[in-house]
Amino acid sequence: MFARITFPISSFQTFTYSIPVEYQKQVTTGSCVHTTMGNRKLTGYVVAIEKNTSFSGKIKDISGIHDSELNLPKELWKTLEWMSKYYITPLGQVLKAAIPQRIQFYSRNFFDIFDFSITFLNYLILTI
Repeated sequence: MFARITFPISSFQTFTYSIPVEYQKQVTTGSCVHTTMGNRKLTGYVVAIEKNTSFSGKIKDISGIHDSELNLPKELWKTLEWMSKYYITPLGQVLKAAIPQRIQFYSRNFFDIFDFSITFLNYLILTI
């Protein structure tokens, strides 16, 4: 199986990666995955899953999957795809704008995000 993945870049191009057997049941459209491009480790989102690919070059494997907290629900994914088409904007850029900066396209532990949210909410409550 293969996944087409988008990254937070200003390009409409998606990149094809092989889905290792151990991840095939977990990866769905909207899943947040770890990959490599050249020497760089990147995090992207799965745009589509295909059984076959027409790409004839070397295809790398997905190297990991983020916790399910960073996976996007189908309804949100459809909305973001619509925004990309309506505003003629690369999906990666739409994702970059829609996902909070603290968690977008980086490896973060869910509890770090939760702790940050609680700290931020306490700050807002105390300053208002």
